[in-house]
Amino acid sequence: HNVKASHIPNRQILSKVLTETRAGKHLVDVIQTLSFGMYTLRTRGTLGRYISPENQFYGKEFKEEGYWTAMYTNPYVVAYNTKLVARERVPKIYEDLLKPEWRGQLLMEVNKPDWFGGMLQIMGREKGLAYMKELAKQKIPVRTGHTLLAQLVAAEEAAIDINIPSHIVENMKQSGAPIDWTAPGPVPGIMSGIGIAANPPHPSAAKLVLDWVLSQEGQLVMQGWGRTVARQDLIGASAKRNPTVIPVKPKLGEKLEEYSGLLRR
Repeated sequence: HNVKASHIPNRQILSKVLTETRAGKHLVDVIQTLSFGMYTLRTRGTLGRYISPENQFYGKEFKEEGYWTAMYTNPYVVAYNTKLVARERVPKIYEDLLKPEWRGQLLMEVNKPDWFGGMLQIMGREKGLAYMKELAKQKIPVRTGHTLLAQLVAAEEAAIDINIPSHIVENMKQSGAPIDWTAPGPVPGIMSGIGIAANPPHPSAAKLVLDWVLSQEGQLVMQGWGRTVARQDLIGASAKRNPTVIPVKPKLGEKLEEYSGLLRR
């Protein structure tokens, strides 16, 4: 069975699916986007209910039972230049990033309210906001684009990037760049979920695709791409380091606008 896939940026998938649904058009079988988008699609009734035989291999924090499951997660870790940061200076806890020695040496992707929300989830809102206020004193320049920031760290333009998906760092490291990553504690994991549309034009094919993606074979493919998977019998199977990944609650998507404002401040 031929499968036609459209690659659309996450921010556009939600709008496209909702617009088509309002127009009474049912053009899509399977949807994959960030968990915040999947949460919204679920609340709007645009996701169909289906429990895959692979469902048993995924913990409840990595899915909304019967509607969508994490295809993979993006753990936000701390990247550093291995020439500029000696092993003994690698941050071991998040508070290490507040040390005066790192002032002016840090980078951060500023357009990441999901990371911000995840950090508040891990630290607690009050402690997390206090931490962010102290972090703001480190004179962190405004930058966007994870790949660009990683390249700046590798080029010794900065010592550390404090919020970057681990697979980006791993890919650059494998290409020979002087860059590595660490987890100074539990790290936020932004899930990319996958589920079936409420009215799929090809329901049987949709189920087959979902079953394969969530199967051990499909998840091994995800790992081969450097992704962090949530399937229980594969977690940590191929990774040299296994940070504690805290899935960011999909419902926090309702607060992304608030987090964006707080992050800018």
